[in-house]
Amino acid sequence: MKLLIIAIFLCLPALNAFCQEENVIKFKSEVTLTLSKTKNGRYDYKITEMKEFDKTVEANDMLLFKDKIDTNQIKLFFCTGKFGYQNATLLIVKSGLKVFLNYTAKIKRDGRDYFEITSVEPLIPNVKSLEEWPYNINEIILGDFSVMKN
Repeated sequence: MKLLIIAIFLCLPALNAFCQEENVIKFKSEVTLTLSKTKNGRYDYKITEMKEFDKTVEANDMLLFKDKIDTNQIKLFFCTGKFGYQNATLLIVKSGLKVFLNYTAKIKRDGRDYFEITSVEPLIPNVKSLEEWPYNINEIILGDFSVMKN
């Protein structure tokens, strides 16, 4: 029995990574998510476009979102950026949805083989959101998109 428990704990990180591969967003990416509403104010999403984005940006760069974002989409940039005078890992997000959205994020830091939950701010319709980390992150997984209650 002890061996079974140990085997399960040893396999959990691999199972976790296997289950999450579909929606992993790699560092240095420009991504478009298309959301579809489900029951209870939740949204499923799929990555409809992901391309390399190997630029260092300023946190207040308004040109990132010069194109209109569809009302069922979220556009994001997961990249290196300047936050003040420091380089940082940035997640810059803008939602085209007409509702405030909560969501979750899991990050995989440089040198680690597992994802950990990180805090994020809600998305406000057509307003740029910025998340910043002072360390390197290789991948991120977003999920649990839901309408923010009051």
